[in-house]
Amino acid sequence: MNTPAAAIAWEIWRKNRLALSIVTALLPISFLLRATLWPEAVQIFEAFAVTATVVILFWVFSFTETDERGRHSGFPARMFVLPVRTVKLVSYPVLYGTLSVLLFYFGWVCAISVQWNLNVPRQAILCEASLPAAMMVSIQAGVWALHRFNWTRMIVLTAGAILVGCFISFSLAGELWVSRKQLTMGALAMLFATALPATNAPSIRPKVILP
Repeated sequence: MNTPAAAIAWEIWRKNRLALSIVTALLPISFLLRATLWPEAVQIFEAFAVTATVVILFWVFSFTETDERGRHSGFPARMFVLPVRTVKLVSYPVLYGTLSVLLFYFGWVCAISVQWNLNVPRQAILCEASLPAAMMVSIQAGVWALHRFNWTRMIVLTAGAILVGCFISFSLAGELWVSRKQLTMGALAMLFATALPATNAPSIRPKVILP
């Protein structure tokens, strides 16, 4: 590969091409099922497909690798010996992950809107798009920065997922508590406030054991 960006993109694709291919195929499959099956079955499939898409994308773009001792899993330590600045190594998976999760988010919103004749407000779509993007960056930062603390990382990520779930629940409740825009922008500010410092922290750079 001629550039670090292309090399990292190829490595992510090479390791996860089957999972990414399955996620990509779920969208056209949903249209096929919509034309052949009863609505309830399609709704169950789409709920499963959206959940699987989110989980697989977060897992793929966490971009982790177990160290030589087999004790910790974090950003691939072998890449830190390359003549590339750490900020670039970290930025490319973050960029690819964020773009991918937004692409699939808008793809599923459009697919569900077309299939079920839903009129989703544009403001709601744009505001809520900030949630998966912020979640992607936050998960990457947590996985990489806490690579030496497996239990702490698990607790932090679980607590973050629960908190985001609460935000989504409040958002679906409409204007009962606060506006959807306020909830979404609050979640975005909170998640990025914790994600960006962790992504740039020196702790993301593990000890590299040279032969």
